Amino acid sequence: MTVHCRRAAASDAPAIVALHRAAFSTDIEADLVASLIVDQAAPLESWVAEIDGAVVGHVLLTPGDVPGDRAITVLILCPLAVLPSHQNAGVGSALTRAALASATDAGARAVSVFGDPDYYTRFGFRSLLPAGPMPPYDVAPQHQPAWQTLLLSDDAATRDALEGVRIQWQEPLMVPALWEA
Repeated sequence: MTVHCRRAAASDAPAIVALHRAAFSTDIEADLVASLIVDQAAPLESWVAEIDGAVVGHVLLTPGDVPGDRAITVLILCPLAVLPSHQNAGVGSALTRAALASATDAGARAVSVFGDPDYYTRFGFRSLLPAGPMPPYDVAPQHQPAWQTLLLSDDAATRDALEGVRIQWQEPLMVPALWEA
C-alpha cells in the first residue's frame, strides 16, 4: 500500500467533505472544511492522500494574522482526517509531513495545531503556553497541552511576534465549538 500525497484539486471537494464526515463523530470538521475549501475562504494549502487513486486522507493549512506583525506568516494545521479504514497506517503522518514541507517552502514561520500531543510531538510540535501564540479562545486547563506550535523559524523576531498573542484565524476557524476538546 503506497500513500501518495498531492495538493487537492477543486474536483476533490466532494470526496474531501465526505471523508471528514466519515472520519469524525460529528459534522463540525466537515462543515469547517466545506467553509474553507468549498466556500473558498482560501486555505494556503489543501492536501489529499491517495491509495490506488482513492482519496483516503486530507489536511488543510490555513493562514492567520499575527496582531501587530503582518510580516510573520503563521498557519494552522486543521483539520487532519483519514478514513477509518486507513487509520494507523501512516496516512496522517504522510499528510502532516507533506503539509509541513509545503509550509516551510512557503516561508511560514510557525504552524499551530489543536490536537493530540502524543501524535503531533513526533513532528516537532510542542506547547508554548503560556508564552504563546495563544489559542483563539480560552481552553480548559486539561486541554491546553493540545494547543501546540511548531516554530519553523526559531529566531528572536518570530518568538517576539508570537509571544502571548492570539492569532486571528479566518472566520470559519473562529467558532468556539472547534476549540472544545
